[in-house]
Amino acid sequence: MALSPKHESQLRGVNENKNCLTIPEHWEDFARLCDINSEGLIQKFNPYPYQLEIEKLSRNHSIVAIKGRQLGITETFCSIMLHRACLNPGYNALIFSKTQIDSSLLALRCKRACESVGIKLETDNLRDLIIRSGGRLRFLNSKPESSRSAESVTDILYDECAFVDELQAIRDAATPTQSMLGNKAHEYIVSTPNGVSGLYYELASTGNPEELTEICQRVVEDKLGFYHFIDNQGFAKIFCHYQAHPIYSKNPNFLQALHTKKLIPWETINREHNLSFTEAEEQYFSSISLEASWLDNIEEERQQDGYVYVCGLDTQDGGGDFCSLQIWKITKNRHFHKVAGYRANRGTFDGHLERILLLLDKFPNSLLGVEKNSSGNIYHQQIKNRRSNLTTELINLNGENKGAMVSRIKAMIESGKLHWIKNDPLQKDLETFRKVGLQYRAAIGKTDDDMSDLSEKQSAN
Repeated sequence: MALSPKHESQLRGVNENKNCLTIPEHWEDFARLCDINSEGLIQKFNPYPYQLEIEKLSRNHSIVAIKGRQLGITETFCSIMLHRACLNPGYNALIFSKTQIDSSLLALRCKRACESVGIKLETDNLRDLIIRSGGRLRFLNSKPESSRSAESVTDILYDECAFVDELQAIRDAATPTQSMLGNKAHEYIVSTPNGVSGLYYELASTGNPEELTEICQRVVEDKLGFYHFIDNQGFAKIFCHYQAHPIYSKNPNFLQALHTKKLIPWETINREHNLSFTEAEEQYFSSISLEASWLDNIEEERQQDGYVYVCGLDTQDGGGDFCSLQIWKITKNRHFHKVAGYRANRGTFDGHLERILLLLDKFPNSLLGVEKNSSGNIYHQQIKNRRSNLTTELINLNGENKGAMVSRIKAMIESGKLHWIKNDPLQKDLETFRKVGLQYRAAIGKTDDDMSDLSEKQSAN
C-alpha cells in the first residue's frame, strides 16, 4: 500500500520555527517513508506482513524472538523505536548489539532513515541519536556498564543476544532504568538460536505450552513462516522462519543453495535459518564426513612442478602441545591434499626448527602461515631469516577469527574438498574437536594442534 499524499506532506512539513515534526501516527506509514538497504539497493521500507504483526505485538508486550537470519527483524525493531522517538520527546531507548561495530552499523541505518525523511538530530554522535523535539536512541555494545548512566528507559532491544556471554549481567544492569515506567516499559530479546544454555535460551524455553524444540520443529515442518503466542509470563513469543519471507520462500532450494554455493555447513544453516537449537557441547566434525575425506597414495616426498602448496605451523607453547607442520597441495580442481607433515611434542626449539626447515626445503615455493603467539613469533622470525624465499605470515587464531576459520574448514570437509590419508594425526584432532557454547577447543585430555595447523593453512590460502 502506497503512502497517502497527506501523510507524505505531513512528514515533510517541518515547522522550523517550532523546531518540531509532524509524524504519521501509524508506524506502517512512517516506515514507508524511510530509506533502507535491501536487495543491494537503497529503497523505501515496505514492511512485510510479519513485520507489521511484530509492531502490533510490540505495543503492549515485551518480546522474545526466535528468528532466522536476514529477515529484517532487527531493522523492524529499530524502525519501531525510531518512530516512537519521533512522536514522544520523553521516549528513551537502549539498543544492545554484540560488538561496537554492530552497534555502529545499526545506528547508521537509523541515521540514514532520519536523513531520508528530513528528521533533524540534535547531535553528531552516531551512537546517541537525539531527535530534535523528540526522544533518544542509544546504541550500545554488550557490556554491563554500558547502561549505568542511562535515563528512564522505555524500550530495550537486546540484539543477537544468544551470542553474548554477559547477557545476564547486561540485563541486570539495564532493567533498573525501566523501573519508573511500569507496564509502559518493554524488552525485546532477539536472536538466532545458539545452544541450549544461557539466559536467552532460558527465556525462550520458559512459560511455553510445549517444548521449545517442538514449537520450532512445527514452525519449520508445517511451513508456518511466522508464529506467535503470549506465554504464561506475559512475553510475546515470536518464531520467524525464512518461509515467512516473500522472496526466500519462493526458492524451494534456498537452504541447499546456501550449502553448495556458499560452503556454509549444515549445522550453521540449521541454526541460522531453520530455528535449530544445538547442544552446548558437541563433536564439531561428523565422523561420516571425516571418513569420506580419506584418500590413499597422496603423500609426496617433494614439491611437484605446476602446483601451489600451502603450509600451516602450530608451534609448541608448553604443556603437552605438539609442534606441528602440515603441507597441503592445491590440486587442479581446487581440492586440498595433505602431502607431508611434521609432528612432535618432545625436543628442543632448535631441534624442531631444523626438522621444519628440512621439510620446507622440499617444498620451496610454499605459502606458510604460523600461529601468532609467543613461540610462533620466534619460529616465524627464524624461518624468515633462514629461508627468505618462503612467503610467510603470522595468523591470529583468537576469538571470532578462529570460529570463522573452523567453520570454513567444516564446509570444505563436508563438500569433499579436503583430503588426507587414513590414520593421519589430523584425523584424531578433528574427531575430538568440540564446540562448547561460543568456544572452539579440543576435548578434555586431547590436543587441537593439527586442527590449529589446518586453520593456519586455510588462512595462508
